[in-house]
Amino acid sequence: IRVCASPAVCMGLLPRAIVNFTRARPGARFQIQEGIYPHILKPLRGGDVDLAIALVPEKPNEEDIRATILLRDSVTPAVRVNHPMTQCRQVALADLLDLEWVVYKSSKTGREIFDHCFASNGLATPARIIECASFACTLAMIEMGNYATLLPTQIFANPTHKMGISPLYMQTPMPRWDVALLARAGLDLSPVCLAFIDELHLTAKQIHLSVA
Repeated sequence: IRVCASPAVCMGLLPRAIVNFTRARPGARFQIQEGIYPHILKPLRGGDVDLAIALVPEKPNEEDIRATILLRDSVTPAVRVNHPMTQCRQVALADLLDLEWVVYKSSKTGREIFDHCFASNGLATPARIIECASFACTLAMIEMGNYATLLPTQIFANPTHKMGISPLYMQTPMPRWDVALLARAGLDLSPVCLAFIDELHLTAKQIHLSVA
């Protein structure tokens, strides 16, 4: 089973689904690539992967791509676990304007979501921004410094994965950033791929219940 997935998906939903799937099917084999939307569509269209799992701001509407929303999610500001902002019961987005932000920007989508987050709430974009094309570096900077970033809520759903990063509890509405399963339209997937898709839906439902 050849899968290309977004970095946040590779930290939660995908490994959980693979572990569960291979317990029942120890002979199943996987090839995993990392990528982000919309760049993730290239290996999918080229036949290099069977499935893609990506964070998307809205459900893709491409004639040659079959898209299904696996997990409805939103972004949340996040900071290091001992950051002073974590002591607040609820935070307004306006309270975070003076922080220095790290924006994960491996494509224009990451920056667009960041800008939309503030603009949709009638706020100017924060003045101090570091753009980072590495998801691992983004997380490390948040853990080590006084920075803030936007992360999908579902990344905090795995109780066994301890990060030095904490989500903030927001009173301000935050933009959607759903997890979509993508496949080529009209392509007959193998029975093992179809079985894995069922596992992805089951795992996504478990994550939804844990973050709801």
